[in-house]
Amino acid sequence: MRNIAAKLGFIGICSAGLSASIVAVQVTQAAPARAVVAKPGAAVLGTTNYPVPVGARFVAPTGDDAAAGTQSSPWRTIRRAVTGAVSGTTIVLRSGIYRESVDIANKAVTLQPFP
Repeated sequence: MRNIAAKLGFIGICSAGLSASIVAVQVTQAAPARAVVAKPGAAVLGTTNYPVPVGARFVAPTGDDAAAGTQSSPWRTIRRAVTGAVSGTTIVLRSGIYRESVDIANKAVTLQPFP
Protein backbone atom coordinates (compact mmCIF):
# COMPACT_ATOMS: atom_id res chain seq x y z
CA MET A 1 0.00 0.00 0.00
CA ARG A 2 1.28 3.45 -0.86
CA ASN A 3 0.58 6.36 1.45
CA ILE A 4 0.16 9.72 -0.18
CA ALA A 5 0.02 12.78 2.05
CA ALA A 6 0.36 15.97 0.09
CA LYS A 7 -0.58 19.58 -0.31
CA LEU A 8 -0.72 19.77 -4.08
CA GLY A 9 -2.12 21.87 -6.88
CA PHE A 10 -2.45 18.62 -8.84
CA ILE A 11 -2.75 15.01 -7.87
CA GLY A 12 -3.00 12.14 -10.28
CA ILE A 13 -3.16 8.50 -9.36
CA CYS A 14 -3.52 5.71 -11.82
CA SER A 15 -3.76 2.35 -10.12
CA ALA A 16 -4.07 -1.07 -11.68
CA GLY A 17 -3.97 -3.89 -9.19
CA LEU A 18 -2.38 -1.67 -6.52
CA SER A 19 -3.75 -0.12 -3.40
CA ALA A 20 -3.30 3.57 -2.77
CA SER A 21 -4.15 5.39 0.38
CA ILE A 22 -4.91 9.09 0.23
CA VAL A 23 -4.46 10.48 3.71
CA ALA A 24 -4.87 14.23 3.22
CA VAL A 25 -4.95 16.12 -0.02
CA GLN A 26 -5.47 19.80 -0.66
CA VAL A 27 -6.47 20.56 -4.22
CA THR A 28 -6.13 24.13 -5.44
CA GLN A 29 -6.89 25.67 -8.78
CA ALA A 30 -3.88 25.74 -11.03
CA ALA A 31 -2.35 29.10 -11.84
CA PRO A 32 -2.65 30.30 -15.42
CA ALA A 33 -0.27 28.44 -17.71
CA ARG A 34 3.18 30.01 -18.19
CA ALA A 35 5.76 29.28 -20.82
CA VAL A 36 7.96 26.50 -19.45
CA VAL A 37 11.09 25.14 -21.05
CA ALA A 38 10.66 21.41 -21.62
CA LYS A 39 12.75 19.29 -19.28
CA PRO A 40 12.72 15.58 -18.59
CA GLY A 41 10.40 14.47 -15.80
CA ALA A 42 7.05 15.70 -14.56
CA ALA A 43 5.56 19.04 -15.53
CA VAL A 44 6.09 21.97 -13.19
CA LEU A 45 3.26 22.16 -10.65
CA GLY A 46 0.47 24.47 -11.79
CA THR A 47 1.55 24.59 -15.46
CA THR A 48 -0.78 21.97 -16.87
CA ASN A 49 -4.45 22.14 -17.75
CA TYR A 50 -6.21 18.89 -18.52
CA PRO A 51 -9.57 18.86 -20.31
CA VAL A 52 -12.39 17.11 -18.46
CA PRO A 53 -13.28 13.96 -20.39
CA VAL A 54 -16.87 13.04 -21.19
CA GLY A 55 -18.31 10.83 -18.46
CA ALA A 56 -15.98 12.11 -15.73
CA ARG A 57 -17.19 12.01 -12.14
CA PHE A 58 -16.87 15.02 -9.83
CA VAL A 59 -15.99 15.49 -6.16
CA ALA A 60 -16.25 18.69 -4.11
CA PRO A 61 -15.88 19.36 -0.38
CA THR A 62 -19.41 20.82 -0.47
CA GLY A 63 -20.85 17.84 -2.38
CA ASP A 64 -23.06 15.01 -1.16
CA ASP A 65 -22.20 11.30 -1.39
CA ALA A 66 -25.88 10.61 -2.16
CA ALA A 67 -25.64 12.87 -5.25
CA ALA A 68 -25.07 11.75 -8.84
CA GLY A 69 -21.34 12.61 -9.03
CA THR A 70 -21.87 15.04 -11.90
CA GLN A 71 -20.39 18.51 -12.29
CA SER A 72 -23.61 20.14 -11.05
CA SER A 73 -24.19 17.51 -8.34
CA PRO A 74 -20.76 16.30 -7.11
CA TRP A 75 -19.95 13.70 -4.49
CA ARG A 76 -18.33 14.84 -1.23
CA THR A 77 -15.63 12.18 -0.82
CA ILE A 78 -12.95 10.69 -3.02
CA ARG A 79 -13.82 7.34 -1.45
CA ARG A 80 -17.37 7.52 -2.83
CA ALA A 81 -16.04 8.41 -6.28
CA VAL A 82 -13.52 5.56 -6.32
CA THR A 83 -16.08 3.06 -5.03
CA GLY A 84 -18.56 4.03 -7.76
CA ALA A 85 -15.98 4.23 -10.54
CA VAL A 86 -15.26 1.57 -13.11
CA SER A 87 -11.79 1.12 -14.59
CA GLY A 88 -10.96 3.97 -16.94
CA THR A 89 -13.00 6.58 -15.07
CA THR A 90 -11.62 10.08 -14.53
CA ILE A 91 -12.47 11.65 -11.18
CA VAL A 92 -12.28 15.44 -11.14
CA LEU A 93 -11.54 17.08 -7.79
CA ARG A 94 -12.79 20.59 -7.05
CA SER A 95 -10.63 22.89 -4.90
CA GLY A 96 -10.60 22.01 -1.23
CA ILE A 97 -9.16 19.78 1.46
CA TYR A 98 -9.97 16.07 1.46
CA ARG A 99 -9.03 14.18 4.65
CA GLU A 100 -9.78 10.52 4.11
CA SER A 101 -8.27 7.13 3.50
CA VAL A 102 -9.04 5.53 0.15
CA ASP A 103 -8.13 2.11 -1.21
CA ILE A 104 -7.87 1.82 -4.97
CA ALA A 105 -7.55 -1.85 -5.80
CA ASN A 106 -7.92 -3.61 -9.13
CA LYS A 107 -9.08 -0.47 -10.93
CA ALA A 108 -7.39 1.99 -13.23
CA VAL A 109 -8.76 5.43 -12.34
CA THR A 110 -7.41 8.92 -12.89
CA LEU A 111 -7.73 11.74 -10.37
CA GLN A 112 -7.30 15.23 -11.76
CA PRO A 113 -8.01 18.79 -10.58
CA PHE A 114 -10.86 20.81 -11.98
CA PRO A 115 -9.47 23.17 -14.64
